[in-house]
Amino acid sequence: MASGAAGAGLPLVGACSARAVGDRAFLEQIYKELESPFVWGLLPSLGTHRSDSSRWDSHIRRLMDILMVADSPWTQVVIHLNLSWLFYKRGDSRTSRSHLAELDVVLGTLQWAGSEAGLLRRGEEAARHVLGAAWAHLAHVTTPLAQMRDELLDITPVRKLGPDQRAALYGLQASCVYFLCVQGEKMGKKMVSAAKKASGLQPDEAEWLLLMGKRPDAAAACLDGDAMTPHAAVYTATRHVYCGEGLAARVLLRRALDLWPGNVYVQLNAAYLYAGWPRAEPARPAAERCSIEALRLAPNCALVHAVRRLVRPEHNSPCLGRVSKVYGMSVDEIVNKMRGSCFALEGIMCGFISGHKEKKV
Repeated sequence: MASGAAGAGLPLVGACSARAVGDRAFLEQIYKELESPFVWGLLPSLGTHRSDSSRWDSHIRRLMDILMVADSPWTQVVIHLNLSWLFYKRGDSRTSRSHLAELDVVLGTLQWAGSEAGLLRRGEEAARHVLGAAWAHLAHVTTPLAQMRDELLDITPVRKLGPDQRAALYGLQASCVYFLCVQGEKMGKKMVSAAKKASGLQPDEAEWLLLMGKRPDAAAACLDGDAMTPHAAVYTATRHVYCGEGLAARVLLRRALDLWPGNVYVQLNAAYLYAGWPRAEPARPAAERCSIEALRLAPNCALVHAVRRLVRPEHNSPCLGRVSKVYGMSVDEIVNKMRGSCFALEGIMCGFISGHKEKKV
């Protein structure tokens, strides 16, 4: 009888085992399809024979500084994603998790954000996928997938995202690469490739066009309503300055300042552009006003103080003492860089212009 009872239980054990195997394969497939910076290869490898620790640190310091002057909730999401990944690569999982928690707060307060949040509102579902995926990628380092079942099932699969959300997913990837800029063809191609995929799914989004390197007239047609983001407005105005189209630049800067008077990114870039304006004297009062407002909005940001030094050479602050460590350049060097090109501030913020050594690929 005992032997028979044991034998009768064998099919049940086999069925449970089969279900477990099937469930594991199911969870592995979900996990494999997740998209986050942890699988995007945001920086080229330096090879196993070299330590990356100083490299992570230089990007971390810069991103922590420009987080204080992020143009929009979208950029806050991008920077928190990059910082989470960088701290993970640095071996600091606790701080990596804290940046994902901060990202969750940005998404949780999105309904109360102003008009500068338009891009993130349009891509909120994609951002929530990336946040959930990043949590999963970080957690799976120490946690089996079987113990993450509920969390994995709660993430909307990429294949179930609509075209606009898939565009936002590619846009997030392109933006993450953009804010980890290194001078090299490989990473530039990766960014443009992701931006092209985003634009193919959502051709009227100005941010994707700018990430593809399109001229301002291609993006300007999209700068209406909440499609006009602070970054798109400032970048397009900067291109107008570069092309000698001063009136178009002034009109767009004035529009951005009227729309977002409390946006530190807009105030900072307006101060910078006005300070370098051809025939600078008429623009000097505007540069003065905007740089003071940027200081009020982000008093602890080293880059804000560097721009204030550009506007007012006599400006001094303890925050300027951090410029060298954060950006790899002395205060005089960074100010001279900003004097040299209307795009220098953008390049400094995204890491393309840096005094830190980075391998070119």
